[in-house]
Amino acid sequence: MAIEQDAQKLNKELNDIIDSVDDGIVVADANCYIVRANKAYQRMTGITAKEFVGKHVGVLLQEGYMNISVTEMVLKRKTRVNVIDIRNSKEFLFTGNPIFDESGEISLVVTAVRDVSELEKLKSQLAKFEEEKDTYLQELEHFRSQQPFKKIITRNPQMQEKIDMAHYVAKVDSTVLILGESGVGKELFAQLIHRASKRSKGPFIKINCGAVPPSLIESEFFGYDSGAFTGALKDGKPGLFELANGGTLFLDEVGELPLDLQVKILRSIQDKEIVRLGGKKAIKLDVRIVSATNRDLEEMIKEKLFREDLYYRLKVVPILIPPLRQRKDDILPLVTEFLNHFNKNYSLQKWIHPDVIGLLLEYDWPGNIRELENMIERLIVTSRADCIGEENIDQLSLANLRQSGRKPALLNEYLEYEEKKMITEAYQMTNSTRRAAKLLGISQSALVKKMKKYAIKASTTQS
Repeated sequence: MAIEQDAQKLNKELNDIIDSVDDGIVVADANCYIVRANKAYQRMTGITAKEFVGKHVGVLLQEGYMNISVTEMVLKRKTRVNVIDIRNSKEFLFTGNPIFDESGEISLVVTAVRDVSELEKLKSQLAKFEEEKDTYLQELEHFRSQQPFKKIITRNPQMQEKIDMAHYVAKVDSTVLILGESGVGKELFAQLIHRASKRSKGPFIKINCGAVPPSLIESEFFGYDSGAFTGALKDGKPGLFELANGGTLFLDEVGELPLDLQVKILRSIQDKEIVRLGGKKAIKLDVRIVSATNRDLEEMIKEKLFREDLYYRLKVVPILIPPLRQRKDDILPLVTEFLNHFNKNYSLQKWIHPDVIGLLLEYDWPGNIRELENMIERLIVTSRADCIGEENIDQLSLANLRQSGRKPALLNEYLEYEEKKMITEAYQMTNSTRRAAKLLGISQSALVKKMKKYAIKASTTQS
């Protein structure tokens, strides 16, 4: 109930924000259906929200409510579009902006409409318009952030299964063991499990079990009372278990725990209480344990390096995150995300040449997402040209990308795969080559040719 009320409140705030803008604003989804239109837009066009919202832009064009569809142009070009249109003897500037989701796909198209009959007025109000638009986009981003697991960027079905599992187990307090190579995003999964759980308002405490000196690790976990050892604080110090009370304790690199400490941690998890070093009083705990490792714990058990009983206590729900080389369909959306992030961070506008994209798609990424992110940042900050081609890449990076010795994958193959998928989805959605072509922003004859090329069969009952 509280979530629904929050969503309703946020929805009202969004409507109030766009209604306060002097310019017309209309929002369409990725399927070209109108989802929002502010009062200024209704006033400019003479169309009421009741006539407009919920309808497909193609229908509005046919019925004469619109002369042009900026939404379809944006979806086709995947970039900002500016168009001048004349209505009732007035010139209007239509500016369509794509809103991308975490997978790099367009989820919404926000079109702003302004009366530009008086160009001087346009110039004086431009700064204000940009500020108001940014406010709207920030509110929209805030709305998205309420759904934690959408922050994991993936198109891969196997990865989506892991996300679904993490989202499901976030609702309960079972221990979770996240497995995977270094750099695949184990800590991100742990954070999102916490944020999607009933403990989200409690603390999220992380410890890297391999980074704490053996002489200090026990006091880090359990804390100590006054006089526990030489140099101890007068009032003692709470340990990580206490600090995580009411929240989540994330044991990163759990395979690095010393054997003698494993026994004490197992007992604390089982008994749900700890005793500080030098103390006598048991302190009750309400802590969820999430662990992660890139080690083979079962092999460590055979080698007597990890306790079997602790392993099974931590592994109530195991989640194995696949390496990036096994989900290469995630590389392009990740590249897009990192490119946008670092361009914004460094106030740049760089882009990557398709030949380099081909190298990125072919490389196996032994360091996984962390290595890919570092590579994109390096390319952006070291390339002097806006277009990052092979000639702009330092020799070390270029050698790394080519080290597999295989021929770089052709970007065309990847783009054809994506095109076939988009056409198939559009046709399945509409069951009509005419409507699918309109949805995709291409002619019906062009769509039929592409369907023949990709062996996509058309239904005999289509309209």
